[in-house]
Amino acid sequence: MPDRVLTTHRDIDECIDSLIRMGWVNNNACSITEATRKQKYLYEYWHARSDYEVEYEKLVSEPEREIVGIGNTLGIAVNNAEAERIADELSRLTPPKDGGYDPVTLLHPHHRGKWAESIKYCQGPYFLYVFQ
Repeated sequence: MPDRVLTTHRDIDECIDSLIRMGWVNNNACSITEATRKQKYLYEYWHARSDYEVEYEKLVSEPEREIVGIGNTLGIAVNNAEAERIADELSRLTPPKDGGYDPVTLLHPHHRGKWAESIKYCQGPYFLYVFQ
């Protein structure tokens, strides 16, 4: 089987909010605009090269379906029971409460979040302008 490229995709507003929460992007109009531009470029670049694109929202809402899709792309047969087991194991992964990242899962504190729940990080009218 030839090499395969699998990518993940998350709504850009949630991605930017995550970058702000992690302290990797400053919470100001200029930084948010530049980060948005870079994220759009990265999405377009990898979308054009991807054999299978996993949407974060679908991975959360329909993990078994996405796991089967990943398996199919890799030439690995995954039945429903196996997909459910894998989804269950993934759902139990939790990021560390504080400190650095977990060396096995690479999850870090505040790894998972939803922009609507942490909108306080993106204050001001520029946030609404950037994402329109």
